Amino acid sequence: MPPALKPFAVAVQALSRRLGGQRTASKADLTRIRSAMLERVLDCELKTVRRIRVQLAGASSAVQLWLLRSEVYQAVSEQFGQAEAAARIESLQPLFEGFLPAKQLRAA
Repeated sequence: MPPALKPFAVAVQALSRRLGGQRTASKADLTRIRSAMLERVLDCELKTVRRIRVQLAGASSAVQLWLLRSEVYQAVSEQFGQAEAAARIESLQPLFEGFLPAKQLRAA
């Protein structure tokens, strides 16, 4: 993108978010979300980490990754308790903003 258009693109994205619009996650966005989700379980059992890594790799949309939060929650809660699992899952929410309906993000 030409540097002169960057402020315009940023403004359009901000307006879209404000109006509750969704955008499609790019490959880079999905990779960033996958990495963050995997980081949340790296200190869990190796077998569990491997399973979740495969599930995350198979997800091809932000919605699919959003639904895999339950797997991350389950793995963390089994090892460290529900409070820790909830905190780790909550820290993922900003990564999904703009890719899911605002209602869905608020309900989480």
